[in-house]
Amino acid sequence: MERDCVLIAGAPQKTTGSIVDLVRALAGEQRLGVKITCVAGDVSTALRALRPVGLLLLRPNPDLRLTLRDIAGYDRQLPVLLATGPDPRLLGMIDALAGLYRLRGLHRVTGRPTTAMLTCFLSRIGRRTGHPENGLGRLVPLAD
Repeated sequence: MERDCVLIAGAPQKTTGSIVDLVRALAGEQRLGVKITCVAGDVSTALRALRPVGLLLLRPNPDLRLTLRDIAGYDRQLPVLLATGPDPRLLGMIDALAGLYRLRGLHRVTGRPTTAMLTCFLSRIGRRTGHPENGLGRLVPLAD
């Protein structure tokens, strides 16, 4: 049986390397039976092709509006962790689009996601996928 997929998108490989390693380690620690897949290109194509159970979007591209629309078209409840810069206009746009597209699973962070944020993100995925082997009942997110 094919494992569920968590998609990591939006940043160059040299930037995502350590985050990918951390997400893999946390997913393994939580016994979250998922495959971590990185994409450098179009998120909407990857959503349709890979059917992920979660999306970690790093440094979104200029077409963020289209990306959020595509996420809404795929699954409004999809757990999405969106890491952005501190630009207040960008943050306001993200909040407005999340409301417009009714993206219930979108959480945004400014800067690099911490270990605690990634743990919470993976926990949401585990609860949503309902894998009994996750062992998520004993997870308590701690501050970095």
